[in-house]
Amino acid sequence: GFESIPATMYLSILMLTGQGEPDGELTTLLKSLCAFTAIFSVAMVAIPASMLTFGFEIEAQRLVLKRRERRLRRRIRAERLENH
Repeated sequence: GFESIPATMYLSILMLTGQGEPDGELTTLLKSLCAFTAIFSVAMVAIPASMLTFGFEIEAQRLVLKRRERRLRRRIRAERLENH
């Protein structure tokens, strides 16, 4: 597997993307295609997942602010009732 730098880069891409080492010998074209699909398949999952996570985070922040505003309004109402 580690005969050259490109061969090592190919194996590291496959290992990092969870595909493991291929069985048998592949041509350079097939290795390039495997590396290309490995990189872009991770990007196709990671980018939407990060967008979804960001959406959940924004919604959670919005709900926290909404609760905080409600508590503040209740406290102000309670203080007004106590003062009258």
